[in-house]
Amino acid sequence: MAKLFAPFALILSTLPLTALAIDDGQVFRDWTARCSAAANGGPQVCVLEQVVFSDDGERPMLRAAAGYLEQPGGKAEPAVLTTVPLMVALQPGLAVSIDGGDAFIAEFHHCTPEGCVAGLPLDERVMGAFRSGADAEVRVATLDGATISMRLSLRGFSAGFDALPPL
Repeated sequence: MAKLFAPFALILSTLPLTALAIDDGQVFRDWTARCSAAANGGPQVCVLEQVVFSDDGERPMLRAAAGYLEQPGGKAEPAVLTTVPLMVALQPGLAVSIDGGDAFIAEFHHCTPEGCVAGLPLDERVMGAFRSGADAEVRVATLDGATISMRLSLRGFSAGFDALPPL
């Protein structure tokens, strides 16, 4: 299970190195803080995480990690990075609908042997939907044209995101 999400160790290293108001393993209802030591010896780096498993509970199907991604020029922007298993159709992207609303589309930006990663910037509109919503439906297309739908709970998202350090 942990191997599926190994690429996030690389992604975590691009997040700002200032997370101090949140502890590793701290639970915010359906979200959990995941922190790791910074490679350069700086403060720990934290994101909020939720893992969605297959119906049989055996396979992780979706990992959502919310936090701040450092952009060129050193500015950090809020985003949710999602990892899904391989063998999804990359072209249509990953669709996220909050409480049955219109879908936000996240483009896949890379795949590793552990899964494919899509990023959804948390601009004002998306952040508002995440904060006020109860559930997100995350949809991906398979290579044979079928759609896989997964439910991501938004309970605890606001409290957890507010615990991440301000930038």
